Amino acid sequence: MRFAIRTASLGVAIILAASVVVAQAQATFPTLDIRVPVPPRPFVAGGAVHLAYEIHLTNFSGMATRLDSVEVRDTARPEEALLASFEGTQFDGALCCSCG
Repeated sequence: MRFAIRTASLGVAIILAASVVVAQAQATFPTLDIRVPVPPRPFVAGGAVHLAYEIHLTNFSGMATRLDSVEVRDTARPEEALLASFEGTQFDGALCCSCG
């Protein structure tokens, strides 16, 4: 995932919104393990600094899960405004899945 920010030294928490795709009338949210194992990697493209994040998701529920959006927040001030938010076609273009 890439996005421009002013500094590449922020600690960032990734908050993932996931929805469950189930064939039942009652939808439940799965148990997900979400990790950012390494700090984001900065790079310059198009005259701006971008960050590439590695996010590991593990679905322990056994149910199909769809990731709809990602919010990026400063871990020092998570209650403050978002640093970035991705959803819809913008979210689809920011993803690179290495899953099998």
